[in-house]
Order: sequence, then structure tokens, then C-alpha cells
Amino acid sequence: MALEERLANFQAAHDELADAYGAHGLGMPPHAVSEAVYTNVFFNVLGGGFANDQFQPDVSLIEGVVPENVPYFEGVRAAIRQNPESPRPETIQLGRMYGRWLASATELGFYKANANNAISIGNDAITTKEGSAPLKVREGNVIEYGMGINGLLTHRENLQNGAYRLVHIGKSPLENAMLDGIADFYSVDESQLVLEDAGITSVTSDLLRNGGCSNETDAIIASYVQMADDLPVGIRNAYDLLRPGGMLALRGPKYDRTGTGYEQAAETAVRTFGSEAVMLNQDFDSVSPDGTKTAPSLTMIVQKPEN
Repeated sequence: MALEERLANFQAAHDELADAYGAHGLGMPPHAVSEAVYTNVFFNVLGGGFANDQFQPDVSLIEGVVPENVPYFEGVRAAIRQNPESPRPETIQLGRMYGRWLASATELGFYKANANNAISIGNDAITTKEGSAPLKVREGNVIEYGMGINGLLTHRENLQNGAYRLVHIGKSPLENAMLDGIADFYSVDESQLVLEDAGITSVTSDLLRNGGCSNETDAIIASYVQMADDLPVGIRNAYDLLRPGGMLALRGPKYDRTGTGYEQAAETAVRTFGSEAVMLNQDFDSVSPDGTKTAPSLTMIVQKPEN
């Protein structure tokens, strides 16, 4: 895509989102902020406020924003308090607009998705920063537990090329609206990306009951979704969802105060698949986007037996 076309796409997405914000008395942020901070603020402050009139914005989210932006996000919260009953369809549409804008900004390098948690699927392997394991896509089904922006951008070319069908399992309709906007920007066919928001336990159980993807999934990825308290259920259900020889990839911090740490997740995977199923088990220190913090983390890939 030529630079002129990328600039035009960004301007169109920016204008669309700015008009939508303006309808609520808001403007676009006056200074650039990181993709992670802006997305968190969008979900938890702007989107959350429009979606739920009982929502109380998390003030701590603005701590990572440059000082010049603090008045802006204070204004966002004030606007939410004045408009607590905006209809949910409007919120979802705002999420799609935000996704298109973020994708267009990513194309220009204005925002760079954090590749720290990315796990990619190639022609003959599933790959993480810590190593890889041989994998061929045979059935054409891949499942992601809470992939977010990074995951979708990692899968983008494969989806555009029809390499496999991707089922994303999350908890937030607003997050899925944003991912839908990103997919729309990149012209990903709707048949290639299925966005579920009922949580890991509900969706994986439904897939098993209805036969969708049961014993027909090439790979399941759970990267940095430690806040999902139902991740252990997802790991156990993964065994029945995967085809013989299919793989489950786990990557994230070992310990978590609010959900499932990946040390616990890895233990669940070994109990479910067996110690002989472990293809990769590597400790590493994950680094925060601003480079100021590290956390003991691990990557594990396990394989369902071929027979």
C-alpha cells in the first residue's frame, strides 16, 4: 500500500472517529500516547462509561499518560458523567471506529502493537520468541483465548490468505467491536474470523457440545490472558478441541494476583496432556512496554498425541 493511500486511510478513519467523539463533547487526544495506554483508557473509561451507567472509571489508568493528556482524560470522565445512558449500539459502533483508526495508525507506524505476547503460526511451525515447535495446519481451525490487538495483527496475513479460520474467545463485546473494526480495515473475510465474547468456559464447552472444532483444531493459543480465571478450564477443554498432533501454546507471567498465573496454567497443561507432550518449556523475564518493569514468565507448547 502506497504512502499516499495509507495517509488517506488514516485521515478518513481519524475524521470518522473524531466526529463520533465530538458528538459526546470530546476531541481526539492532544498528544500521542502508547497504544496500550490509549486502548486501556478507551475500554475502561470511554467505552465502559458509555456501556454502563454504573461504571466508575479507573483513575489509575491515566498514570502512564503524559501530563499534557491528563486534562483530556479528565474531560472524558466528565463527559461520561453527563451522558451516562448512551445506547449500547452506539458504544459498539464507537469500538469499530476505534479499531479502524488504530489499524490505520498502525500502518503508518504511529502506533506499534506490542509484539511481546505474539505467537505466530507459519507454514510448518508455531513460533514464540523463546522457541518453536513443528506444526502443519491440516484442519484449518485455530482458536485464540483473548488475543487482543497483538494477536489479530499477528494472524492478519494468514487470515487474509485464507490459511485458517480463527475463533477468538474474549469477554468484552466492546473489545470484539474494536477487533471487528481492525479486521474490516484489512478486509478480512467474515468467514475467516469468528469473534466470541461469552468467555473461555462457555465458548469452549459450546464448541465441544456442538461439534464445532472438536478434535479438529490445529492450534490453540493462550498468550497473556492470565486475568481470565477460567483459563484452566480452557486448557482442559483444549485437549478435546485439538486434533491429534494439534498444539496448545501458553505464554505469560508466572504469577498473577487477579487471575491465573502461567505457572498454574503450565501445571494444568502437564496434568491434562502429560509430561511427554511438552514440546517447549522456557522461562524468561517479560518486560513492560515502557521498559521499567520485568516479571518472571514462561512459554510452554504441548502437543496432543497423534494416536
